[in-house]
Amino acid sequence: MAVYLKRSVDYQLIEWVRQKERKPLLVRGARQVGKSSAIRNPGAAFEHFLEINFELDQEAKVIFTAHREPGLIIERLSVLYQVPVKEGKAMLFFR
Repeated sequence: MAVYLKRSVDYQLIEWVRQKERKPLLVRGARQVGKSSAIRNPGAAFEHFLEINFELDQEAKVIFTAHREPGLIIERLSVLYQVPVKEGKAMLFFR
């Protein structure tokens, strides 16, 4: 099991998780600085955590290119990955 190295952004991410009305979160930064690890860490607070890598998963890529309605995209991703995606219970992580 990998050890998680705390980052200065952790506090802001935890505050984002605690918000009742969360907006989508966009995390940008240089390569290899721990962005993905920083997102996975608070993802553990959710009942379901779904990580999608568009470079590796062509089916997910097709869902996003074929549909524009967020509700339909979420529904298709839920079926594809067999993960219930419900508001406040799931975190989706796209990379």
